[in-house]
Amino acid sequence: MRSLDNALASARRERASDGARFGATEFGCCYHLPGLLKRLRLDAGPIASKVTADTPCRLSDRLRDGDLDIALIPRATEIGQDAEMTESPFLRRKIIRREALALVASSPQIERSRTVLAGPEQCVCRTATERDLLTGFRSDYQVLQVTSLDAVRASALAGLGLAVLPMMMISEDPAAKRLHRLPWTTSLTCVLSLEWRTDRASARVRESLEMISGLR
Repeated sequence: MRSLDNALASARRERASDGARFGATEFGCCYHLPGLLKRLRLDAGPIASKVTADTPCRLSDRLRDGDLDIALIPRATEIGQDAEMTESPFLRRKIIRREALALVASSPQIERSRTVLAGPEQCVCRTATERDLLTGFRSDYQVLQVTSLDAVRASALAGLGLAVLPMMMISEDPAAKRLHRLPWTTSLTCVLSLEWRTDRASARVRESLEMISGLR
Protein backbone atom coordinates (compact mmCIF):
# COMPACT_ATOMS: atom_id res chain seq x y z
CA MET A 1 0.00 0.00 0.00
CA ARG A 2 2.79 2.39 0.84
CA SER A 3 4.49 1.75 -2.52
CA LEU A 4 1.19 2.50 -4.27
CA ASP A 5 0.80 5.73 -2.30
CA ASN A 6 4.36 6.73 -3.25
CA ALA A 7 3.68 6.00 -6.91
CA LEU A 8 0.51 8.10 -6.88
CA ALA A 9 2.30 10.95 -5.13
CA SER A 10 5.09 10.80 -7.69
CA ALA A 11 2.56 10.92 -10.54
CA ARG A 12 0.85 13.93 -8.98
CA ARG A 13 4.19 15.73 -8.66
CA GLU A 14 4.98 14.92 -12.28
CA ARG A 15 1.67 16.37 -13.46
CA ALA A 16 2.15 19.46 -11.33
CA SER A 17 5.61 20.02 -12.75
CA ASP A 18 4.38 19.89 -16.38
CA GLY A 19 3.44 23.57 -16.30
CA ALA A 20 6.02 25.48 -18.30
CA ARG A 21 6.86 29.09 -19.08
CA PHE A 22 7.29 29.62 -22.82
CA GLY A 23 9.01 32.48 -24.59
CA ALA A 24 9.19 33.62 -28.22
CA THR A 25 9.47 36.76 -30.27
CA GLU A 26 6.27 38.52 -31.28
CA PHE A 27 6.59 36.94 -34.72
CA GLY A 28 7.22 33.54 -33.12
CA CYS A 29 4.16 33.86 -30.88
CA CYS A 30 2.01 34.36 -33.98
CA TYR A 31 3.55 31.85 -36.38
CA HIS A 32 5.61 29.20 -34.56
CA LEU A 33 4.57 28.88 -30.93
CA PRO A 34 0.98 27.69 -31.58
CA GLY A 35 2.34 24.70 -33.51
CA LEU A 36 4.78 23.87 -30.72
CA LEU A 37 2.09 24.07 -28.03
CA LYS A 38 -0.24 21.88 -30.09
CA ARG A 39 2.51 19.30 -30.60
CA LEU A 40 3.34 19.19 -26.90
CA ARG A 41 -0.32 18.91 -25.96
CA LEU A 42 -0.72 15.89 -28.26
CA ASP A 43 2.48 14.21 -27.05
CA ALA A 44 2.63 15.13 -23.38
CA GLY A 45 -0.94 16.06 -22.46
CA PRO A 46 -2.28 19.40 -21.24
CA ILE A 47 0.41 21.83 -20.11
CA ALA A 48 -0.55 24.85 -18.01
CA SER A 49 1.70 27.46 -19.61
CA LYS A 50 2.53 31.11 -19.57
CA VAL A 51 3.69 32.73 -22.81
CA THR A 52 6.02 35.72 -22.96
CA ALA A 53 6.99 37.73 -26.04
CA ASP A 54 10.43 39.38 -26.06
CA THR A 55 13.50 40.08 -28.19
CA PRO A 56 15.88 37.22 -29.08
CA CYS A 57 18.60 38.58 -26.78
CA ARG A 58 16.20 38.97 -23.87
CA LEU A 59 14.77 35.49 -24.44
CA SER A 60 18.27 34.01 -24.23
CA ASP A 61 18.98 35.92 -21.01
CA ARG A 62 15.67 34.95 -19.42
CA LEU A 63 16.15 31.28 -20.30
CA ARG A 64 19.66 31.34 -18.83
CA ASP A 65 18.46 33.10 -15.67
CA GLY A 66 15.59 30.67 -15.13
CA ASP A 67 12.74 33.08 -15.92
CA LEU A 68 11.70 30.85 -18.85
CA ASP A 69 11.61 27.07 -19.25
CA ILE A 70 11.23 26.75 -23.02
CA ALA A 71 11.89 29.28 -25.79
CA LEU A 72 11.79 29.60 -29.57
CA ILE A 73 14.66 31.91 -30.49
CA PRO A 74 15.43 33.08 -34.05
CA ARG A 75 19.11 33.50 -34.79
CA ALA A 76 20.91 34.97 -37.78
CA THR A 77 23.48 32.79 -39.49
CA GLU A 78 25.27 32.57 -42.79
CA ILE A 79 23.64 30.27 -45.32
CA GLY A 80 25.00 26.74 -44.91
CA GLN A 81 26.29 27.35 -41.40
CA ASP A 82 24.83 26.70 -37.98
CA ALA A 83 24.13 29.55 -35.61
CA GLU A 84 26.69 30.15 -32.89
CA MET A 85 25.17 29.27 -29.52
CA THR A 86 26.94 29.19 -26.19
CA GLU A 87 26.85 25.74 -24.62
CA SER A 88 25.50 25.23 -21.12
CA PRO A 89 25.13 22.11 -18.96
CA PHE A 90 21.46 22.86 -18.20
CA LEU A 91 20.35 24.05 -21.64
CA ARG A 92 19.39 21.88 -24.59
CA ARG A 93 19.17 23.40 -28.07
CA LYS A 94 18.13 22.16 -31.49
CA ILE A 95 17.50 23.92 -34.79
CA ILE A 96 14.00 23.08 -36.04
CA ARG A 97 13.49 25.49 -38.96
CA ARG A 98 15.46 27.52 -41.48
CA GLU A 99 13.82 30.52 -43.08
CA ALA A 100 14.98 32.38 -46.20
CA LEU A 101 14.63 36.16 -46.40
CA ALA A 102 13.16 38.18 -49.27
CA LEU A 103 13.00 41.84 -50.28
CA VAL A 104 9.44 42.88 -51.10
CA ALA A 105 7.38 45.96 -51.97
CA SER A 106 3.90 46.81 -53.17
CA SER A 107 5.31 47.74 -56.60
CA PRO A 108 7.66 45.69 -58.80
CA GLN A 109 9.62 48.87 -59.64
CA ILE A 110 12.20 49.17 -56.87
CA GLU A 111 13.15 52.70 -57.93
CA ARG A 112 9.67 53.97 -57.04
CA SER A 113 10.29 53.53 -53.33
CA ARG A 114 12.40 56.01 -51.37
CA THR A 115 11.82 54.40 -47.98
CA VAL A 116 13.25 51.26 -46.42
CA LEU A 117 11.21 49.68 -43.62
CA ALA A 118 13.44 48.44 -40.79
CA GLY A 119 12.03 45.83 -38.40
CA PRO A 120 12.52 45.57 -34.64
CA GLU A 121 16.00 45.62 -33.14
CA GLN A 122 17.84 42.27 -32.83
CA CYS A 123 15.57 40.86 -35.53
CA VAL A 124 17.23 38.83 -38.30
CA CYS A 125 15.36 40.88 -40.92
CA ARG A 126 16.65 44.09 -39.36
CA THR A 127 20.23 42.73 -39.41
CA ALA A 128 19.94 41.78 -43.09
CA THR A 129 18.37 45.16 -43.90
CA GLU A 130 21.21 47.10 -42.30
CA ARG A 131 24.05 44.86 -43.48
CA ASP A 132 23.05 43.79 -46.98
CA LEU A 133 20.44 46.30 -48.14
CA LEU A 134 21.12 49.78 -46.79
CA THR A 135 24.86 49.62 -47.45
CA GLY A 136 24.20 49.34 -51.18
CA PHE A 137 21.49 51.99 -51.45
CA ARG A 138 21.74 55.62 -52.41
CA SER A 139 21.96 58.19 -49.65
CA ASP A 140 18.57 59.72 -50.51
CA TYR A 141 16.73 56.68 -49.16
CA GLN A 142 15.22 57.17 -45.74
CA VAL A 143 14.70 54.51 -43.10
CA LEU A 144 11.38 54.04 -41.31
CA GLN A 145 11.81 52.03 -38.11
CA VAL A 146 8.86 49.75 -37.32
CA THR A 147 8.31 47.91 -34.05
CA SER A 148 7.14 44.50 -35.34
CA LEU A 149 7.40 42.35 -38.46
CA ASP A 150 3.61 42.32 -38.79
CA ALA A 151 3.72 46.12 -38.90
CA VAL A 152 6.55 45.98 -41.45
CA ARG A 153 4.45 43.73 -43.68
CA ALA A 154 1.37 45.95 -43.30
CA SER A 155 3.45 49.03 -44.12
CA ALA A 156 4.87 47.35 -47.22
CA LEU A 157 1.37 46.36 -48.37
CA ALA A 158 0.28 49.98 -47.90
CA GLY A 159 3.07 51.09 -50.23
CA LEU A 160 5.16 52.82 -47.54
CA GLY A 161 8.47 51.27 -48.55
CA LEU A 162 10.71 48.28 -49.18
CA ALA A 163 10.87 45.51 -46.59
CA VAL A 164 12.95 42.44 -45.80
CA LEU A 165 10.65 39.67 -44.55
CA PRO A 166 10.83 35.92 -43.88
CA MET A 167 9.44 33.95 -46.81
CA MET A 168 6.88 32.39 -44.46
CA MET A 169 5.20 35.77 -43.94
CA ILE A 170 4.80 36.10 -47.69
CA SER A 171 3.93 32.58 -48.82
CA GLU A 172 1.46 31.64 -46.05
CA ASP A 173 -0.51 34.89 -45.83
CA PRO A 174 -3.05 35.52 -48.66
CA ALA A 175 -2.83 39.30 -48.24
CA ALA A 176 0.98 39.29 -48.35
CA LYS A 177 0.92 37.49 -51.70
CA ARG A 178 0.10 40.89 -53.22
CA LEU A 179 3.65 41.94 -52.41
CA HIS A 180 6.20 41.77 -55.21
CA ARG A 181 9.48 39.99 -54.56
CA LEU A 182 12.35 42.16 -55.77
CA PRO A 183 15.80 41.13 -57.01
CA TRP A 184 18.09 41.04 -53.97
CA THR A 185 20.34 38.53 -52.27
CA THR A 186 21.68 38.11 -48.78
CA SER A 187 23.99 35.49 -47.30
CA LEU A 188 21.99 35.62 -44.06
CA THR A 189 19.28 33.18 -43.18
CA CYS A 190 17.15 32.79 -40.08
CA VAL A 191 17.37 29.61 -38.05
CA LEU A 192 14.74 28.90 -35.41
CA SER A 193 16.27 27.38 -32.30
CA LEU A 194 14.12 25.42 -29.85
CA GLU A 195 15.77 25.77 -26.45
CA TRP A 196 14.80 24.48 -23.04
CA ARG A 197 16.15 24.08 -19.53
CA THR A 198 16.83 20.44 -18.71
CA ASP A 199 16.54 21.18 -14.99
CA ARG A 200 13.02 22.65 -15.26
CA ALA A 201 10.93 20.80 -17.85
CA SER A 202 9.32 17.54 -16.75
CA ALA A 203 10.54 14.21 -18.11
CA ARG A 204 7.65 13.71 -20.53
CA VAL A 205 7.91 17.29 -21.82
CA ARG A 206 11.65 16.82 -22.39
CA GLU A 207 10.95 13.60 -24.27
CA SER A 208 8.41 15.40 -26.47
CA LEU A 209 10.82 18.26 -27.16
CA GLU A 210 13.54 15.78 -28.19
CA MET A 211 11.18 14.24 -30.76
CA ILE A 212 10.33 17.54 -32.45
CA SER A 213 12.24 17.87 -35.71
CA GLY A 214 10.50 20.85 -37.26
CA LEU A 215 7.61 23.30 -37.17
CA ARG A 216 5.54 24.86 -39.89
